[in-house]
Amino acid sequence: MISLMKKRLFLAFAVLLAGSAVAAEKVAKTDAPMHPSITDPEVYIPLREGMTALEMRFVDLQIMATEDKVDYKAVKKALDDMEASSRKIRKVNPSEALREPLEKLGAQLDGLQRDAKRRDLAALKGNLDLLFQTCFKCHQAHAPLKP
Repeated sequence: MISLMKKRLFLAFAVLLAGSAVAAEKVAKTDAPMHPSITDPEVYIPLREGMTALEMRFVDLQIMATEDKVDYKAVKKALDDMEASSRKIRKVNPSEALREPLEKLGAQLDGLQRDAKRRDLAALKGNLDLLFQTCFKCHQAHAPLKP
């Protein structure tokens, strides 16, 4: 029987792979960048790196939250990394429209840090779900895939 952690890891990988495939197909069909308003490589490349780092650490947190014994030191490190990526994104991103969502992200990361400090696994899992919703809503509002 496959462990819950392996199932979640597989699911997270499948979601990332499917999202990448859809995005690649959209870009290939239109010969346009995914974010046509951000074409400057000095902005686009660090933005993409920061978003990828956020995504990967989020998946790490989801996996850690399913373990029988949660390594809260590793959780704190992942959250610190996410905050650093968020600061990088804020620094390079020229869009004022993303200021508010990134501030919300920062507040949610602070809440997750409190959950980890209290070792409150139920709150940590619930707030990870809320963080996912925030990320998804921000992407839908600011970088939707066009048909």
